Amino acid sequence: ISVGTVYTDLGATVTDNVDNNLGFTVALDGGATTTLDQLSLDTSTSTTHTIVFSATDQAGNTGTATRTVIVE
Repeated sequence: ISVGTVYTDLGATVTDNVDNNLGFTVALDGGATTTLDQLSLDTSTSTTHTIVFSATDQAGNTGTATRTVIVE
């Protein structure tokens, strides 16, 4: 995205063969986990951000996905 642009994340879809309606958390650049609506990305300078999405089912299985956001 361009420097100074407001970043709005598209989110993620979580599926599981047993559990329904799994939610997920996100972590920005290795920081603490939070919800997607609390995610705030600094786009004031050129940089690369990494967002890690995590979901855990009732059996304790965890899946992750990573999104890289390049601000330039």
